[in-house]
Amino acid sequence: MTIRDQYMNELERLLKNVPEQVRKEWLYDYYIHFQQAVENGQSEEEAARELGDPRSIAGELLLTYRVDQVETNNSFRGLSRAVFATVRLGLFNIIFIIGPYLVLAAV
Repeated sequence: MTIRDQYMNELERLLKNVPEQVRKEWLYDYYIHFQQAVENGQSEEEAARELGDPRSIAGELLLTYRVDQVETNNSFRGLSRAVFATVRLGLFNIIFIIGPYLVLAAV
């Protein structure tokens, strides 16, 4: 399995709760990014590194989707999901992005 396949499978798994049509559009955009990177002489590993962690990307996409749903539907349930997604993304960034940086900076 290629790095692109692993990356795309992970991203698809993380976006499983998004309607299929929206998920397919997002995944297509990332597939094209890999394709263009390879055509421009980059490796799949470089393209994946450039994109960033699929968990972070999925969190951002889900947050954007939830906020769009709130704006469209104007419902409390949608608002609470958007707030929860924001908090979850913030915690993810603190633990997995800032945490290792602080550990390395302390050494």
